[in-house]
Amino acid sequence: MLKRPVCLATVFLIIGMIIELYLQISIAFLALFGLLIGALLFKKFKQMQIFIYTGILIMGMLVIHIVDVNYEIAYKNLLKQESNEIEAIVVSDRKEKQYQYVYEIEIKQINGSTKNKGDKWLLNVKKGKIGSLEYGACILFNGNFEIPSGARNDRGFDYQKYLKSKKIYGNVVAQDNVKVISYHNCSWLCNTVHMVRSNMTHQIKRLLPEEVCGLCIGILTGEKEGISEEIIECFQESNLIHMLAVSGAHISYVILGISTLFRKVHKKIGKIFTILFLLFFMSLTNFTPSVQRATIMSILTLVSGLVYRNSDIYTNLSFSAFIILLCNPYAILDIGFQLSYGGTIGIVLLHSKISKCWIQVFHLEEAKKEDKWTTKLIRYMASLVTVTISANLILIPIIVFQFHTISFTFWISNLLASPLLGFIIILGFIVYASSTVCIEIASALALPLQYSLKLLIGIAEFCSKLPLSSVIVRSPYTIEIFIYYGMVYGVLFHYWDLKKYVQYAKRVFIKNIKQRKIGNRLISFVLILAMMILWIFKIKVNQNLRVHFVDVGQGDCMIISTPKGKNILIDGGGSDNDNFNVGEKTVLPYLLNRKIMTIDYMMISHFDSDHVGRIANNYGKNKSRKSAD
Repeated sequence: MLKRPVCLATVFLIIGMIIELYLQISIAFLALFGLLIGALLFKKFKQMQIFIYTGILIMGMLVIHIVDVNYEIAYKNLLKQESNEIEAIVVSDRKEKQYQYVYEIEIKQINGSTKNKGDKWLLNVKKGKIGSLEYGACILFNGNFEIPSGARNDRGFDYQKYLKSKKIYGNVVAQDNVKVISYHNCSWLCNTVHMVRSNMTHQIKRLLPEEVCGLCIGILTGEKEGISEEIIECFQESNLIHMLAVSGAHISYVILGISTLFRKVHKKIGKIFTILFLLFFMSLTNFTPSVQRATIMSILTLVSGLVYRNSDIYTNLSFSAFIILLCNPYAILDIGFQLSYGGTIGIVLLHSKISKCWIQVFHLEEAKKEDKWTTKLIRYMASLVTVTISANLILIPIIVFQFHTISFTFWISNLLASPLLGFIIILGFIVYASSTVCIEIASALALPLQYSLKLLIGIAEFCSKLPLSSVIVRSPYTIEIFIYYGMVYGVLFHYWDLKKYVQYAKRVFIKNIKQRKIGNRLISFVLILAMMILWIFKIKVNQNLRVHFVDVGQGDCMIISTPKGKNILIDGGGSDNDNFNVGEKTVLPYLLNRKIMTIDYMMISHFDSDHVGRIANNYGKNKSRKSAD
């Protein structure tokens, strides 16, 4: 890492952001300020490096702090008046909720002032008050600004931070009818991107039946609005939910397609066109973190080829994260950002190590000489499984922490679905491109695309029903996460059998302990062993009675933990809104975050829906659901 300064700079930037997000700024800032002053006293180059990286760490703290201050100032100024005259531009399509329509708007002026110009808010309009607003329309209305709520429960979902990760300030509710002043107020590039996205959605809906068109749109553009809840749940439980988000695989196929088209053209022209198209494709997918990462890394690789320089994947990966976090510091909390970079880091670091294991197990080096089709098939399947395992070894703690689930069959589902996904992506773009030329050709090509999508849904449904496909687990302790990554590092990078280790340990302790020469393997083992001992002997005795009052919105929910370790649930919340399952989204994560895996007693105060609704609805479903208890 020392040979790659961009990697180290990105690590310090992330550390600074984490310090600002989760620690006290005053204590941390004073300590770092003292370190900075001390670094300034040295004139050597190595100490200058310390100064630079410390400055980057402080910069990470400051960018988060500046964003928070800007948001607080905006909230304070906009809540002074009960009603505001707002002029804004619609920058998204309509999203339909249960009682209202939601648009993303960009402020032009508020009460005649342009102080908040460019800020993005979510406009909520009650159904029946207005028809559909067009993208790029300039609108005028009276409305109230609403500050998004933070975490309603400790370690619960923080809506305010979620909106910050999308660079959205909050919600504004229209008090009366919305008046359209003019149309087509966005730039020509934004209008072109929106036109292509809308046309793609329209053509796919025209060519494919309703049960699969939403899935196709989600795979090609990342838009999940048209996908049913049943399909999303199947993909989640089968560990295939990443296929519904545009990722690096899409970028790879885009580059492959353009390279094929321009293979007879000058290489530099082809690379320049590829870079321009990648930027267009990134805007087409609404700048999701996974696409930004893959696009920036691909552009860096292409640019290095244009200037005849070697491309380093570690530097490209770090540089992309550095740029994304500087543009939007709260992207570090985005689940898509964490999964995208975690999976990529796993593939980059662990793929070659795990591949060696596969080669030894299946004797692929010897079989490679025979060059039979069975050998090629085995090598292809081994490569798919290796990539999947490499990514998931890094992602498991993130998935457990965020979703409280773990899958032991992820390699099966990805082995079956990954080849099909590539075929769907390529054929999907071909179908859309042909629909702009000849609808008859597109209709013919849409038939195999339709069957491929149905097959993908069938694979997701099959894998979601496999034993241990989605096991519910509690939230891990921080020390457990460190132990896990330490074990992965020790096994894959410093693997040895017991006899060799005993001989190695004797040699190190007897011959080198006096000279203070201790090998990296021994250091790694001692650190892992120390963390395991701390974890094993970590005694957490709490004999006190604990009572948890859970904020479930309308209704009540209370959890009592007795001194003898019994857990009692009183009521479970609930509402008439079927779009939000408070039991699954609020109560269950609250229990798992507090390491509660078993409810010994359940009490119901009375049978109103806001007290017992979700207990009744979820009892049958969770009765058969798999758990780790």
